[in-house]
Amino acid sequence: MKHAKAIIDSATPGPWEADDTGMVETSYSVHGRRDWRLVIAVPPATATGAKDADFIAAARTGWPEALDRIAELEAENERLRTGIAESLHVRGAIAHVEHINKLLRIEPVEGLEAFEGVEVIGDE
Repeated sequence: MKHAKAIIDSATPGPWEADDTGMVETSYSVHGRRDWRLVIAVPPATATGAKDADFIAAARTGWPEALDRIAELEAENERLRTGIAESLHVRGAIAHVEHINKLLRIEPVEGLEAFEGVEVIGDE
């Protein structure tokens, strides 16, 4: 993506526009002193010449928008992955605690039935 950003940043500013003859052009000023006009001629003799010109013109604004959207989606993906990892970590910790609780539980002792009904002193 760094290479693509470098290409975009070094290209002539847009917006670029295409006409029906296969010409792509844009106007811009340098240091506010002089207007320049960039013209790209796409061979109109081909059946797709005008469509190629439309593509080239649209790429000047579309490509940066696409790269920005990719960056947004990558950031969202990272947030979701972090959330999932944290959730799994919490679930793992809960499972670990439950396992320890099972290990530490005292099972009922057999033979205590004989003491039923016996008053325990100091159990209040």
